[in-house]
Amino acid sequence: MRVPQRRGGEKGRQRSGLVTPRAAAPGSEQEARSRSAVADLFATSSRRRVLVAVLVDTVGTGMFSSLLLLYLSRVNEIPASTAGPTVTISALASFALMPVVSKCVHKLGGRGALIACSASSAAGYLFIFVAHSPALVLTASLMTAMGDRLHGAAWPILAAEQFGRQRLSFLFAVMNSAKTVALGIGTLTSALALATDSSSGLQIALGANVASYMLGLAFLLGVRPIEGHAARKPDHQPLSTALKNKRFMQLVISQTALSASWIIPGVAFPLYLTDNLGEAPALAAIMLTIRYAVISTVQVPIMRYAQNWSRRRVLAISAASAVLGVVCVDLLPQASGPWRVVVASTATALLAGSEIVSKPTASARAVHHAPEGGEAPYMAVFQVTWTLSYAVGPAAIGLGLENPPVLWGSILAIITIGTLTGGVISKRCVTEPEIS
Repeated sequence: MRVPQRRGGEKGRQRSGLVTPRAAAPGSEQEARSRSAVADLFATSSRRRVLVAVLVDTVGTGMFSSLLLLYLSRVNEIPASTAGPTVTISALASFALMPVVSKCVHKLGGRGALIACSASSAAGYLFIFVAHSPALVLTASLMTAMGDRLHGAAWPILAAEQFGRQRLSFLFAVMNSAKTVALGIGTLTSALALATDSSSGLQIALGANVASYMLGLAFLLGVRPIEGHAARKPDHQPLSTALKNKRFMQLVISQTALSASWIIPGVAFPLYLTDNLGEAPALAAIMLTIRYAVISTVQVPIMRYAQNWSRRRVLAISAASAVLGVVCVDLLPQASGPWRVVVASTATALLAGSEIVSKPTASARAVHHAPEGGEAPYMAVFQVTWTLSYAVGPAAIGLGLENPPVLWGSILAIITIGTLTGGVISKRCVTEPEIS
């Protein structure tokens, strides 16, 4: 006997009890899909080794990256006025080696280049133990900077090889969150080491950094190359191939402009809050903790939505968040007492939000701009989007804090120009599977 249907379609059938309402399942289904997406990242031994290697490196970086100048001045007795410019010069000089980096990454592949990166970085930091002159510091810094350039170009390529191009936004979001936690663990560990004894603590932090690179290298040696990938690799293309790609370069320029604001909590606040505003150093540490907390907890949930947004939408939201964050920083002198903490915390959260929205999707999009197997020149160029700000940021902020309003205004101008440049990028982001 045929059951007559009520008017109103599916809603009517739900009321009659013939169809189970869909509203009962979305939450559990969404959680199940998210768990499945995360589990897929650990599906093979090689994937697990890659993720652990990157996280181990990051813990070591967190332990020593902020202590380099302090180590050189206190342990190796090289004045900070000499060590600082020497390290900056080596970092800038390493950008001239990007053609070499591109060729190395193309020849060695993502896995081989990351192994070379770990070896170069470990050797460079090991050399710092005996770097008691500016020339030796320059040599050691060049070795570590070369490792940084290799990592920046090789990591996205290895990620695409091992995890597939269609999951990169989610992968980069998960790794950005996990690396933030690892960086925080490293920073906390170094602080505890320094609390016991300054010189010994610095040496322990440096030794742990070297050990982290060697341990990461050991994990990478166990990663199995994807079958058939080398056979699909085209001939190496020069950097000009990436530089002539208009949409790719728009992405690079807009992302580099945004990153100029992201370094404020970690690079500017320690000086600005203490020297310019007379606050206790603990406030800068609190702001850095807030940044770590926001990125580690919000990154993945936000990416469930942002990975399917258009680049214009991502850029608009990220730029607006960055602009509001810098405006809050500019208002800090007008705030006092608890309100200054509130304004500084708001600025830190907004700047972290800008990074959360834009960084993973931009990294994934950069890989998609390159032909499969020919990503090396593109990734060698794209790493400028975050490495350049950290290379020139300390010097620029150190000089700019002599006139903070001009510094914050300059950063706002950079964001605006970058946003306008990137705003003409194609309407839709690279299509990726939903995970939310």
